[in-house]
Amino acid sequence: MIRNPLGFEDDRDPFKGEVFSVHEIANVISSLFDDSRLQEIRIRGEITNYVHHGKGHRYFSLSSGEGGYGSVIPCVMWKNDGERLKFDLRNGLLVTGFGTVSNYAQGGRYQFYVTEVRSLGAGDKFLQLEEWKRMLALEGLFDSSRKRNLPKFPLKIGIVTSKTGAVFHDVLNVLTRRYPVELVLSPTAVQGDSAHEEIALAIRRVESMVDLIIVARGGGSFEDLFPFQHPTVVRSIASAKVPVISAIGHEVDITLSDLVSDLRAPTPSAAAELAVPDRENILNNFKDMRKLLLESIRNKIEDNRFCLLNLHERLISKRFERKLNFARENVVMISDKLENLVKQKIMHERIILKGESTRLFANNPNRIFEKGFSLTTKKGKIIRGSSELEKGDCVKIRFALGNCDATVERIE
Repeated sequence: MIRNPLGFEDDRDPFKGEVFSVHEIANVISSLFDDSRLQEIRIRGEITNYVHHGKGHRYFSLSSGEGGYGSVIPCVMWKNDGERLKFDLRNGLLVTGFGTVSNYAQGGRYQFYVTEVRSLGAGDKFLQLEEWKRMLALEGLFDSSRKRNLPKFPLKIGIVTSKTGAVFHDVLNVLTRRYPVELVLSPTAVQGDSAHEEIALAIRRVESMVDLIIVARGGGSFEDLFPFQHPTVVRSIASAKVPVISAIGHEVDITLSDLVSDLRAPTPSAAAELAVPDRENILNNFKDMRKLLLESIRNKIEDNRFCLLNLHERLISKRFERKLNFARENVVMISDKLENLVKQKIMHERIILKGESTRLFANNPNRIFEKGFSLTTKKGKIIRGSSELEKGDCVKIRFALGNCDATVERIE
């Protein structure tokens, strides 16, 4: 049995009968909000997603903060009502709002139209977030000194995000256009009560497979991004084996995961651009470098050619000829001087040689023999006296002309 939006039952074909327009259904829904329980009521909650519009209107959410995520009611406070505020609205403020819940037919959603607000202090989520931030800061996880440089030319990039969202395809499109790299998806839930555990697991699952990790999700409310505030996710990013780029929410959204990551990007597409170089720029740089190198070589060749021409002109100049003639004269002069020194040295040596020859001739033992002296030896030993001989010894006697052998007959 089919029940139409107005409550009438229809046993026939569900596509037969009256057809309602979207506007009619929106009016039916709006009429449901005429319940007195939704009129001029007070709602307590924590302000999140606060935006002060340029026209003066204020848009925000009231969150229950239950279980870290809780329920959320979108709110709007028109300019005239906001001008009566005695304090500034801000995220994390616990307030009680007075107004009416009604359907915004044009947008197809209900809103709490706030006319008055009373502050109750800091909200539970804000306090919890501040406590997490203080605790993680004490651990040193936000220190700039521990942030790592990204690899200049990564081969594999891991992306931690939802497998059903557009983030993965946005990153893939940018990487495909900019630089040839392999993209590894580590899927995870990106919102919900247990999302922080899945995100941390997804980081650990992919960190040993890649050179760089991108943790990303598209825009969302404060509650949608809350898993990325959780200490479990922050510590997983801090302990990752490779550098991490965070790209969470819109540019104005800052999470604790952004503070701990090695680099924050305003959007997932921007994260992809920061993760890799642009191959067009690389090719253009190579072309510029090649052009500069060729130009440098040409300039060097031209400089050397100029130097050679200049040197050639100097070599063939009259000045060089005068220097050469002067050098030749020096060579001749030095040659003559050297020749005279050699002649003097030879003459000096000849005089010394002649004197030595005269002395040698004077001391020649053969001249003694010519005077009638002889030399007697026994067994090759010169006999200097008769005491060295015995009767019957055989001796050899040398004369100026010849030798003889003799036998000792008598000794005196």
